[in-house]
Amino acid sequence: MNFEIEFHPVGDGSKAGDAITVRYGTPGSYKVIVIDGGTDDSGARIVQHVKSVYGPHTIVSDVINTHPDLDHAGGLREVLRELPVERLWVHGLWYHAAAITDLFEDSRWTADGLARKIKGEYPVIGDCLRSGGQAAIAACGWGSLAGWNLCPKPEPSVPL
Repeated sequence: MNFEIEFHPVGDGSKAGDAITVRYGTPGSYKVIVIDGGTDDSGARIVQHVKSVYGPHTIVSDVINTHPDLDHAGGLREVLRELPVERLWVHGLWYHAAAITDLFEDSRWTADGLARKIKGEYPVIGDCLRSGGQAAIAACGWGSLAGWNLCPKPEPSVPL
């Protein structure tokens, strides 16, 4: 099996992030994965790279967002708008709210309030889930990939 892993420049040096493309398989049967999309500016460069290096009709098998900071997730909005994607993997942090409210010193936090706060702090994940359409998979669980639980897929009309 052949593989290529490419680390793309993100930011201006003072604000680094991650944007990685992976192509693996055998000639005529390659798969492409995008791991993180860097900043908003990085997304267009990733799209251009995929189309020019892997081919203009490339289908991305998986887009994986490691965490929702903008220097990792911002560019994925453009990737999801401009490239066909089979699966989108993100961590639905707000699904953990009920399990962690007792960890806060301020006992006034409720599961719903904390979930709303997390969604407000990381709107890029909602953007990606909406842009990902049928490809969207929100991973809720912790641990090995085999042990991950999948969150319910949000309805397009339901705000995240």
